[in-house]
Amino acid sequence: MLARDSAAAVLHPLVLLNISEHATRMAALVRCNKGANTSSGTQAAAAAALPPLAVGALLGNQVEGRYEVFLSFELKVEKVNGEVNIDSQHFEIRLDQLRVIFPNHEFIGWYVASSSLHLSPLMLELHTKLVSSNPSALLLVFDASLAGEQSDGLKYSLPVAVYETKQPMPISRAKLQDGKQAGDGGEESIPEYYVEVFDENRGVISGDQSTVMASKLAPMRIVIESGEAERIATEHVANISRTVADDGVATVGGNGQGAQAGPASGGVTGSTPQIATFLASQRIAIEMLRRDLGVLKTYVGDVINGKAPFDPDVLQIVQRVLSNRPVVKDDAMFELAMAQEETNYQMASYLASITKAVASVRTVSFRANTALEAARITNTPKVNPNQDSMFDLGMGGMMTMMGGSSGSGMGRRLGGRSRGFGGDMR
Repeated sequence: MLARDSAAAVLHPLVLLNISEHATRMAALVRCNKGANTSSGTQAAAAAALPPLAVGALLGNQVEGRYEVFLSFELKVEKVNGEVNIDSQHFEIRLDQLRVIFPNHEFIGWYVASSSLHLSPLMLELHTKLVSSNPSALLLVFDASLAGEQSDGLKYSLPVAVYETKQPMPISRAKLQDGKQAGDGGEESIPEYYVEVFDENRGVISGDQSTVMASKLAPMRIVIESGEAERIATEHVANISRTVADDGVATVGGNGQGAQAGPASGGVTGSTPQIATFLASQRIAIEMLRRDLGVLKTYVGDVINGKAPFDPDVLQIVQRVLSNRPVVKDDAMFELAMAQEETNYQMASYLASITKAVASVRTVSFRANTALEAARITNTPKVNPNQDSMFDLGMGGMMTMMGGSSGSGMGRRLGGRSRGFGGDMR
């Protein structure tokens, strides 16, 4: 078990996403090169040229024993004469670029993607080189073999382990070579890893070739913290992943039997509203907080009643938790703020209802006008308008339409003479 102290590694989701994406690209690159060089017989040479690990740097802040990791970037790994080295020039250039953009963040460690959370001799060799210039560098190990695995929803675990570099101390060379504490055998024993320190300022043990100065790599407690922007980005990536997974499951069967597995597995499907997912996560977080506060309350009560031993370190942590909680100093102001928030929510709901009702009335009015117009067109009698005007005007109207002058009867008598069809006086 980890030691009970305030040391913790605070990871942000953006860092985990970057590391996962880097490990995925490296695995795809290795598979692509192996497939392309299998037929040509150059697979061994290509594998030797490829970097064996997905390695990167971690940027963040350190306050006492609390390491908060905000960013990460990739590192170039070179294989020269069978020895793996990190390109220091590329590392310095990238670090200077990020320092300009994020002046408050500094280099606090490095990460490596592997097939296990245990440290390999190659990882210890690389960490030894980094510790020479960064004595307190962290080592984050990402288990890429668990990609695609899903939890049962009851446990919260990550395929990540973080190791802290302790202060150098003299140990036996045999312990340094074994990488495990002698005498603690068994399946449940936790390996102890050490890296040798070559800095002369840290002290040199002379006259004893069996003892060396080494720093222990101790596992740290991991805490996940995220801001609003990171939660939105993580939700977006999760929605895309669920959509791709659902499409893949639907096409595996080929006969419609590969139905959606989301609801059956207890996960959140793509059709679930995002607000429901957010509220569910908030409910789980509040429930966990309530349970943890209940444990603290029970412990403090047992200490007061003499049922539990007095531990000043634990009580100091409890006091720190209570001092960080939000305190409502004025109940009246709190009630007023809650009432205003409720009023704003109700006004927004009423506005949405009114807008919806107006849209419905507009739709009904448009449909009614369309129906009336169609009925008016259908019931109108179809009569020739020219035919009606001929009967109304009589023969004079007909002559007018034919180009002649109209008059009373066949012509108009003016002074005993009549005007004929052409208008000549007779």
